[in-house]
Amino acid sequence: MLLNISSPNLVVAMDRPRRDPKIPSGNNSIHQRALLNILSANDFDAIPLVETPGARPTRIARRRYHDGDPSDVFVFDVSEVSVFDTTATILEVLISVIGNEHHVALVEKGGMIKHIVTLETMAQTGSKHPYLRQYLDRKVSDVAIETGADLDAGLGRRIFGLLRELAALIDDDRRKISDLDFTQRVIDILKLLQPLKKHPVTEVDSSEDSSVDRSDHSWSQLTAGAIMRPNMTGVMESDDQGVMEAARDILSEANDFSNILLFDQGGEPVGIQRLGTGEWAIQDFNSNSHGQNIEDVMRQLSRLSRRGESDPIVVVRGKDGSFGAISLEEASSNQPAFWLLTRLVRVENLCRDWLVGRGIQRLDLHGNGNDAVDIQKASFGQILHYDNEFSRVVGGHKRINQIITFRNKLVHKVIDNRDYLDLDAIANVLNSIRDLEEFSSPGDVGEAWPRE
Repeated sequence: MLLNISSPNLVVAMDRPRRDPKIPSGNNSIHQRALLNILSANDFDAIPLVETPGARPTRIARRRYHDGDPSDVFVFDVSEVSVFDTTATILEVLISVIGNEHHVALVEKGGMIKHIVTLETMAQTGSKHPYLRQYLDRKVSDVAIETGADLDAGLGRRIFGLLRELAALIDDDRRKISDLDFTQRVIDILKLLQPLKKHPVTEVDSSEDSSVDRSDHSWSQLTAGAIMRPNMTGVMESDDQGVMEAARDILSEANDFSNILLFDQGGEPVGIQRLGTGEWAIQDFNSNSHGQNIEDVMRQLSRLSRRGESDPIVVVRGKDGSFGAISLEEASSNQPAFWLLTRLVRVENLCRDWLVGRGIQRLDLHGNGNDAVDIQKASFGQILHYDNEFSRVVGGHKRINQIITFRNKLVHKVIDNRDYLDLDAIANVLNSIRDLEEFSSPGDVGEAWPRE
């Protein structure tokens, strides 16, 4: 359940001063300004820091919250915040984040830090249906029913409303927010949480259906937002090129990123920085909607691959305004793989039914009658090669063989995570599937594909 109020995954940055004592650690150091660049570009409240790639974070950098903070970036040890495992309740984490001076918590699984929780990840200021608001509504109801307490039915909404106001407040000019005003708002939230504090575990905390499915899509209606890798992060254009490059490097090295967004100073993405053979280059930016259907995404990846892109990537703007990425890895994951398999099974059955509709019950593959195959047991390849009409429809036997090869690789390797999809072939295969569907679907035979 904590996934619903935390970062989708953990993005970290290199802790340069810890690695090189010669680099100054003051607020005006390149490293501090690079951290501020990353935090501002991605609208992060905080980002964990690692001394070596893949290591457990040892420090956290957070942005200024109010005029009482000594600098625009404040760096502190991980020991100053709570680290929860995934069995902790949302209420426990909420109280911890609100009450902690840094307003941050970390989530651990298997000894590794996997997520960060901040005011922004809980408030989800870009969402129309924030999960924490739903949780608090049920939590208040649970406590009232299970304890008989006379609680205001709107208590959860009041708590969440104040939290969202606090999160939105620090998105403005943080130097103008007074320490007193910020602290008073925190106290107000903690007071409202008191009736719930003694009841960290109620029915809502043990409900199997209480977590949100981020994908929210079936295979037949798969969209870009369902398969994208969330939290595609970036850096901001800067008058000081060295600061921007430092931000890019500490983000790339810590996370092994080879694709990083480039934002203008207004926060709009203007390009993708891509690491090629040891050098960075800027690629034009084209964002896709989270609701874009999976077929369009696959075709786009296929076009990029055939144009010579060694690592094609499609950038997706999420519902909350953040960005995600779809690369070969995401395109080869289970959901799109099964979507492709479903399309192939459907067209196989349509082609089989088309032959049956013409009175063909057995496929005499070599014309001698000795090795005829019952059509219901015939393979996809045997069906497609049996009638030259299928070859004519898709544009030749080469395309037929391409479909069969693609399907075999999908079934025997991609779904078993032994290989990736063949991006070059996807567009042609989808075209062939479409043509065969139109040809073999009932009622479409004579109209769509008249015989010569």
